[in-house]
Amino acid sequence: MTNYKLPNPRLEYLNKDNKFMLLEQYVIPEIIVAKDFVTDGVSSPWFARGLFPRYDKTLPAAIVHDWCYGGYMSRKNADLLFKKNLRRLGITAIRAYVMYLSVRLGGRSHYVRRQKEGPQPNAIDNVFSSPALDGFEKP
Repeated sequence: MTNYKLPNPRLEYLNKDNKFMLLEQYVIPEIIVAKDFVTDGVSSPWFARGLFPRYDKTLPAAIVHDWCYGGYMSRKNADLLFKKNLRRLGITAIRAYVMYLSVRLGGRSHYVRRQKEGPQPNAIDNVFSSPALDGFEKP
């Protein structure tokens, strides 16, 4: 794992929707998330929210993961990038792996729904950086 740390996103809380919106592009080596992108944070079933709160220090990884599920890469690569970003945030290897397994096991319906919805209207074309998906850790 590299020493790269995810930057803090600039966000606005949308009280009515209980979501966050990016106030500027969120740039990481693998991808750029568009300004005004709206995220619901970490999605988990109600009984697991004590272990995986919707909004905590994992939010930057969840923002990128939500964006990627909108059609910007395959589900498998989006999930691998989620795990990589959790580690970049200082999440322990065990917790990152459990969260990764959770999205692998429970994320399919979210991915399919997001694929049908398509990108958010404010999405930028060609937001990928160079092919930085090389070297992903395999579970």
